[in-house]
Amino acid sequence: MPNTVLEISDLAFSSCNNLTSIIFSNKLNRIRDAVFIHCKGLTSINLPRSITSIGYSAFNDCANLISINIPNSVTYLGNTTFWDCINLKSIHAQSTEPVELDNERYNTFFGVPLNSCILYVPKGSKTKYENTPQWWDFKNIVEEDNTTGIQTVTANELGISVIDGKAIISNLTVGEMVQIYTLDGKIVFSNKATKATLDIQLPCNKLYIVNIGTKCAKIILR
Repeated sequence: MPNTVLEISDLAFSSCNNLTSIIFSNKLNRIRDAVFIHCKGLTSINLPRSITSIGYSAFNDCANLISINIPNSVTYLGNTTFWDCINLKSIHAQSTEPVELDNERYNTFFGVPLNSCILYVPKGSKTKYENTPQWWDFKNIVEEDNTTGIQTVTANELGISVIDGKAIISNLTVGEMVQIYTLDGKIVFSNKATKATLDIQLPCNKLYIVNIGTKCAKIILR
């Protein structure tokens, strides 16, 4: 998605069942209502840090969505945003202040497996999430320690795209170290870049952490 895109209108990608991934505009600030509703092929969403608003039912019935990050720039999450995301395994909420959700109508996370889905929050903010309506429904709220000096960013910000089961990393500097880990910490790729773009083939249907310099991002190969 080119960086000229600032907003995605209602129902723009509704029921695009074969859509598996999207690299968002770095200047995107608003996803309106039901933009990705019924997009059953989506597995992982990395939202840019420019985004402030995610509309009503934006990811409703994305039944194969496994992971999503919510940048600390987000100040609004609409009703039923993640309804029936029945396979969601992790949410990374990057704000120290929980986004206030509308409790008067419908739950934002109805259908999400709240007993098993891990809600990752910034260090020191767990108590706030445990005491905020709807967020308090998550049974596994885990603080992430960001004191390591490694900054977690989106795949888009690291120049990573996933195409045909390959991780394609662009905008590299020759000699720059690229490392890829599984979620349990096993390193599966480690090499210095010999050119500006790398195509890396790894086993599919798994989540990985890509580390380049002082930045890292999560991806899923499918």
